Amino acid sequence: MNFVNLKRSEWEVYIDTPDTIIETVNTHLSDIFKCESDPVEAQRLSYEFMMLFKEWGFADSEPMQALTNRVNYIFKTNLDRWECMKEGWAAS
Repeated sequence: MNFVNLKRSEWEVYIDTPDTIIETVNTHLSDIFKCESDPVEAQRLSYEFMMLFKEWGFADSEPMQALTNRVNYIFKTNLDRWECMKEGWAAS
């Protein structure tokens, strides 16, 4: 099951982002959500992964919000975009 299957327009990444990059991000984030039971940890791990694709815009605010919206949908939570950064995320 793919928990994340967002299109380029939903991610709001750069128009020249290759489809293979979007598919890679969707697949890996789906794997994180399959394995992780804590929504804040899922958000943190996803953010770390998305930073690997910052050259394509995945580190911008719009994709981070799209990811948080997906976390909230999957885990039935109401996290904000900075939730995983509130308790020392940058230090880890």
